[in-house]
Amino acid sequence: MIEAQNAVDTEVAQLLADRKRLRIDRPKWLDVTLARRLEKLRQVAKALQIDRIELHSLLVALFVKVVIDWEHEKLTFHWKHGGTSSVKVLMKPLREVANRRRADRPRYKPGEAAPPLPAAAR
Repeated sequence: MIEAQNAVDTEVAQLLADRKRLRIDRPKWLDVTLARRLEKLRQVAKALQIDRIELHSLLVALFVKVVIDWEHEKLTFHWKHGGTSSVKVLMKPLREVANRRRADRPRYKPGEAAPPLPAAAR
């Protein structure tokens, strides 16, 4: 029993040491994979024809969320590996996009609330 206990204690100590080593080395391998993902994101985003599905999957792989700050005209990216980055952006569209299915719907400015819907009589 004592021999088995010593073997288990030795294995637990080895696993804890491996876990500590991996945590210390994490920034090294994280930078390598992160650099590849960012380069792929740049390629997809700058392509003449944007593949929206691939762009979406890259964004989901890199970020937890993106916060749009309309007032200060910036985007705040919350990275999955921790931290945030802010980017100043032009919030005005560069071109008009026609969408026939939604042409009859009212348009609201960012932050403007729609009027409440009328209550239906029962």
